[in-house]
Amino acid sequence: MDRVTFILIFTATCMLIFGPLTVRSSIRREKVLGGPIAQFFNAIGTIAFVGLVPGVFCSLILGQASHIGFPMGVTLLLTSLLAFLVFAVFELPARKAIPAQPIEEDAWTAEKARTSGL
Repeated sequence: MDRVTFILIFTATCMLIFGPLTVRSSIRREKVLGGPIAQFFNAIGTIAFVGLVPGVFCSLILGQASHIGFPMGVTLLLTSLLAFLVFAVFELPARKAIPAQPIEEDAWTAEKARTSGL
């Protein structure tokens, strides 16, 4: 197996293993409200972004940075950017439709001062 094929297989493997885990973690932290299209483009953007670092580092280590590393890195970065832009187009109206949650202030009051024990 030549180096370029190894780099592509390694990058795809990292994307397939760590991409869905990162997507799940991201959705757990902040829900996607734009529907299935927004979820799809969020997943595509996240998976492409996850593959960027391992693929470029692998190509640097194997000495193929100019041959495959740079074009692959730019392609994955642009894919991620484009997917997140489409995600934002579908997500923004859904986020604006939800009324803003009031922020609870954790202010220091006289009552808290008396009961704090300080």
